[in-house]
Amino acid sequence: MKKALLPIFIMFFSTAFGKTPSSGWLQKARKGYVYFKPFVKLKAGNNRMVIFVTSNGKIYKGRCRTKNAYPKCIVTPGKKFDSPYNEIRYIILKISNPLPPEIKKTGIIENSIIKE
Repeated sequence: MKKALLPIFIMFFSTAFGKTPSSGWLQKARKGYVYFKPFVKLKAGNNRMVIFVTSNGKIYKGRCRTKNAYPKCIVTPGKKFDSPYNEIRYIILKISNPLPPEIKKTGIIENSIIKE
C-alpha cells in the first residue's frame, strides 16, 4: 500500500512546488503546423549525449545545445513528431574519450506537454 502511494505523493509535491519535469514533450508551431519533440533536461556539459529510441526501433540522437551559460540544457532530437502519445525511451550517455561511453540513466519520456 505504501509503495502505491509514493508515486502519487511525488507527483503532487513536484507539481505543487512548480518543479519542471526532467523529460516530456515540447509543443511547437511553425507556419500553422503543430508538432512535438521529446526532450530531456540535463546539466550543461559537452560530455553528455542522449539517444532516443521509438517503439518501432528507430533511433535518434541529441546533444546539449546551450547558447548561454545556463546550468541546465534541454536535449531534443532532430525528428518532429505529430503526436505526443508515442512511447519513446531515452538513454543518457557520458562520453569520455578514449574510454567507451558510459550509461548514466535510462527512462521513458513522460506525457507532460510544455508549449513553446
